Formats: sequence, structure tokens, C-alpha cells
Amino acid sequence: MDSNLASESRTRREMYCAEEMTRRAFAAQNRFISERAKEKRSVNARFDKERARLAPLWARGSRSYENRQLQSRRRILSVMEFETKQSTSSCAGVST
Repeated sequence: MDSNLASESRTRREMYCAEEMTRRAFAAQNRFISERAKEKRSVNARFDKERARLAPLWARGSRSYENRQLQSRRRILSVMEFETKQSTSSCAGVST
């Protein structure tokens, strides 16, 4: 009978230890999850702040890029017009 009581007591202690270990594991997981969520919010906030800082620079850079493209197109068109004028004026004296 004493062995049954000792065995039952040992089983209860083992169950208590197992439950305690499970509670600690869940607590550790919950801390990890909450720390990850906090880190994620921090990274997202930093990203949003950096994006807000860079947006005007990107817009300015985009406009200057578009201006350079426009100037380049104008140069190409003026060269094409010049070449067209040259070719028509050189052909003016030629009879077929």
C-alpha cells in the first residue's frame, strides 16, 4: 500500500513537472512571438519613415530623368530634321 501511495505521489509530481514545463514552454513561445511582432512593427515603422523621406527625392529624380529623356528626344529630332534638310537640299540640283 505504501508503494502505491509513493507511486501515486511520484506520478503526481511528474505530472506537475510536465505541466510546469509545458507552461514555461508556452510562456517562452508567447514572449518570442510578441518580441517578433514588436520587431516587425519597428521595422515597418522605420521603413515607412525612410520611404517618406525618400519619396520627394525619388520624385525629383524622376522629373529630372524625364527632362533628360525629353531633351535627348529633342536633340534626336533636330538632328533628323537637319539631316532631312541636308539631303533634300543636296538633291535639289540633281535631275532624274
